[in-house]
Amino acid sequence: MFVPWDFVNRVEADGIRRSTRGWLGRAGEWRMFVEEDWTTELTRAPWRIVPRGSARLVVGLDDAITEIYFREGLRDLSVRPGEVVAEWSGQRGETFRLRAGTAVLAGVETQGLVLDAFTARTTDGDEFTELALLTGDDGFQLVIADVEGVGLYRAWARTDTESYSWSEVEVVWQETRTFERARRDVPVLWRIDAAGPDLSGEFEAVSSHLHTPPGTGARLPVFGVYEVRGQVDLETGRIDVAGFLRHFQR
Repeated sequence: MFVPWDFVNRVEADGIRRSTRGWLGRAGEWRMFVEEDWTTELTRAPWRIVPRGSARLVVGLDDAITEIYFREGLRDLSVRPGEVVAEWSGQRGETFRLRAGTAVLAGVETQGLVLDAFTARTTDGDEFTELALLTGDDGFQLVIADVEGVGLYRAWARTDTESYSWSEVEVVWQETRTFERARRDVPVLWRIDAAGPDLSGEFEAVSSHLHTPPGTGARLPVFGVYEVRGQVDLETGRIDVAGFLRHFQR
């Protein structure tokens, strides 16, 4: 089960343009259950998440989010981030915290991992970060993100005994398919390569939800969430992986 939430705050001359989106992926089926776009007045803390509609937050000390939940009629879905198991950061202020966590759907709890990702952008065109979280046996977890917003990827990984990082990772679309609504090709198979230590792998889409945010022109933007599966080769050997990828094209 996947429960991605996405919060974007953009500072503009007349206020802060905010958007909130939430998806539920189960058994190969995806549904977007929240999509909100609105503008608020300028504040001293424009990065702070502001809930709206049926989306709600529970916030603890130091603005730490302890629960994100959605309630509408009989539908009840929440994500509860727990203890931090790993944390990585970069020179642009981005942070990626991997936490133990719990998702609750209709009163049924599912234990898993929560990737708490924060990135900042200073250019008009790069409001989303493309990122992936892949997990495998022996406590293997790999995070890949284009932290520069221009296709320059970094990666961090951990096992039960080791931690790794890569400042440059090549991500190639090995196969694509046509997404007619946006008049674009979207990836369905990815290849990754990096050195120092050597990292390579290939993973494919198992299921996905593709969305077209507002836009103009012959081709529309694409925002996609994927369930993926494949293999990663590290110095310790080959690892079967599965996980989540968020994709964006402007």
